[in-house]
Amino acid sequence: MTIKLLEKEFCHHQFQFTLIENQSQLDDFLNLIFNSNLVALDTEFERKNTYFPILSTIQIAVENSVKEKIIAIIDVLKGIDLSGLMAIIANPKIVKIIHSGIQDLQIFYFSYKTYPQNIFDTQIIANFCDFDHNISLYNLVKNQCGVELNKAMQASDWIKRPLSPLQINYALNDVLFLHDIYNNFNNILTAKQRVEWASEEMQDFIKNIFEKDIEHLIKKFSIRGLTKLQITKLYQILKLREEYAKSLNINRENFIKNDIIYQIVLKNSVDVDLNLLNNNFAKELQKILADDKIFLNLSEKIRFDDLQLAQYNKIKSIISKSAKHEMIAPQFLVNNDKLKQIVIKKNSKEILNNWRYFILGDKIQKIFEIKIKNT
Repeated sequence: MTIKLLEKEFCHHQFQFTLIENQSQLDDFLNLIFNSNLVALDTEFERKNTYFPILSTIQIAVENSVKEKIIAIIDVLKGIDLSGLMAIIANPKIVKIIHSGIQDLQIFYFSYKTYPQNIFDTQIIANFCDFDHNISLYNLVKNQCGVELNKAMQASDWIKRPLSPLQINYALNDVLFLHDIYNNFNNILTAKQRVEWASEEMQDFIKNIFEKDIEHLIKKFSIRGLTKLQITKLYQILKLREEYAKSLNINRENFIKNDIIYQIVLKNSVDVDLNLLNNNFAKELQKILADDKIFLNLSEKIRFDDLQLAQYNKIKSIISKSAKHEMIAPQFLVNNDKLKQIVIKKNSKEILNNWRYFILGDKIQKIFEIKIKNT
C-alpha cells in the first residue's frame, strides 16, 4: 500500500488521515471504499471567475471493518484520474453521505458525466427528524455531536498550493461527523416510520438538481410591477446570458451583472457600452429588446381570481396545520411554487410526491370538491 495513514484526533474523535496526491495513492484508497457500503463525501472548489467550478479537493471518510475511521483528502489539482472515484459515486450499492451537496453533485454530473446514486443529504433528511429547514452543518454537528466547527477557512483560496494546515483541518471536519449524523438520523427515521419518505425525497432531489432551468435565476429578481412582456424579456436575457457564460466559461455575474440586466429590462434599452460586452451577445440582446410580441406563461406572474385566492389561502392553512402536526417545516412540506401549481391545476396528486400526498392529498382535494358542489 502506497498511502501513508497518520493518526489524528479532534474533539476526542480519533481517525486516520491521508493526503492523496498521486494515482497510486488514490487507487489504494479506493480499494478501502469498495469494501464499504457507506462513505461520507464533501468537496472544496472555486468559481469566483468561472461558470464551471474549479474542483480543488474531494474529502472522503470511510470506516473499516472494525469501525476505525479513515479520511482522505484528494488533491484534484494534481491531475489525478478520478474515474474510479466517479464509479463509486455512481454505485447504487454504496451510500454517499453529504450535507447540502447540490453543488458537489452538480460538479460530478456536469464535469465528470457521473450521475450520483444512493445519496443521503443530511440537510434534507434533517427535515424528517425535527430539525430546522436548511439547517447548517455547523448547527447540526453542534446539536448531534456537541462540537463547534471552525468555519474560518470556508472562503479561503482553495486553488493555492500547498494547502495550509488550517485548510486541511477544515476539510477534514466537514466529513468527520457525517457517519455519526447518518446513524442518528436513521434511528430517528426508523422510529418515526419515515425511512421510505426519506428515500423517496432523496430520489426526487437527485432527479431535480440536474434539470437546468432559468426560472430559478429569475427568482433573484423583484418582478412585482413588471409587465408580462418585461418578465418575458428578462427570462430571455437570462437564458441568453447563461448560454454565453457557459460557452465562454465566465461567471455569469462577471459577464453581465443582474443589476444591469434589470435596468435594461426596465428601460427596454442598453445604457452600458455594448462594446464592453461580447459582440454576438450584444446583437442578440438588441433583438430581444426590439421584439414586443414574445410572451411566456411564467408561474411567477400568476394572478388568482377570487375563488382561486380563497382556495390558495385555505390550502396554505391546511399545509401549516399538517406541518405542525408532523413537525416538518411548512416550506419543506409544500413550497409556494408548488402551492400555486396545485391551485391552478386543481390537482394535488399531480404536483405532490407520494409521502406529501399521503399527508395532504385528501385534505386538499376536498377544497376543490367544495367548489364543485357550490356550482
